[in-house]
Amino acid sequence: PKEMIRRFMRVATLDAPASLKVQLQSFYYRLGADILHSNHGTLLAIIPHQKSVPMFFQDGILLENRINVLSGISSLLTEGSRESLQQLVAWNQLIRRMASMDGITVLDSCGAIVGYNCFIKGSSLESKEIGKTMGGARRRAFDVLRSHLGKQLSGVIYKSQDGVVELGVLT
Repeated sequence: PKEMIRRFMRVATLDAPASLKVQLQSFYYRLGADILHSNHGTLLAIIPHQKSVPMFFQDGILLENRINVLSGISSLLTEGSRESLQQLVAWNQLIRRMASMDGITVLDSCGAIVGYNCFIKGSSLESKEIGKTMGGARRRAFDVLRSHLGKQLSGVIYKSQDGVVELGVLT
């Protein structure tokens, strides 16, 4: 899964400024490793930065203001304060908790936290491919999300509760 985490991390930081990209990638690499080594299933999706949240995520908790992890990293680098470090640690824990909940956790391609506990409505799952899908609701949702890559999504990563990991990203 290391290469999958790296590929997912690259998409989650695609639109970050070059001056902070390495630090943001490090943040998301560690987070990805923690999430993929946990005992629960998860589903994370990445939308393009500064794009509106796709309608199929409306059944979830969408943040009124995205949590800008990049600004926290910038603050830590410029101020070096304990408060800046604590903020980043808190955001790391927050994303881990969001990812451990049912539903989809949504990030953007600049590393911001967009929402969590998002569910795709039943009508969204009616696709011609769904009959070929084996697995539970998280797996079926992953297949539907993959069909949106390049349109409304930049990436999606799936981990089943029993440890199966799959990645969908634009190449």
